[in-house]
Amino acid sequence: MITRRSAHQLFAVAAASLVGLMIWQLFALYNNEQLRSAVNSIPNAIATEDELTVSKNMIDKPAVQLNLGSALANGDNLEDSERVLTTLINDSDDATLRVDAQYNLANAYLREALKDGQQISSKSLPMVELAKQRYRDLLSEAPEYWPARYNLERALRLAPEGTDRDDDDGSEPVKSVNVIVPGFEKKDLP
Repeated sequence: MITRRSAHQLFAVAAASLVGLMIWQLFALYNNEQLRSAVNSIPNAIATEDELTVSKNMIDKPAVQLNLGSALANGDNLEDSERVLTTLINDSDDATLRVDAQYNLANAYLREALKDGQQISSKSLPMVELAKQRYRDLLSEAPEYWPARYNLERALRLAPEGTDRDDDDGSEPVKSVNVIVPGFEKKDLP
């Protein structure tokens, strides 16, 4: 039988653990609010990292780095964007963050290729190829990522591969010839 004293002790332990849990959740909420405000303080497009107003302890957070890489790409700073996003892709343990970073980097390459319009030139073709490769890498990790599938399709329409590509050498395609051998019957393969 539980005595009154042990019931009070049990209640005190339960109350203390609930208060501890509540303090931990408030601390996590405070950190999430700081992270949210740091992410939201990054503009859509910046030319350099010097334009940031994010505090130094928040700049190393992966979510802030992801937004920073995207903002640099939108601000026509592909080199710094590539550095930031590639670091996230290679060093992050979070699969969702890696996929988002690959998607943003592939989009940056495709946007760079389309700067001069829908016509692909020898100058923009390498960027389209880089974008296609990034989309493929992303889809190998997350095959259900439909925005990447759509953008890969767009990139493939801009720069087709394989048999769809027009040959520049001007030679005629090889014509097929049906050969008839006497005494040989055409059968299906076994």
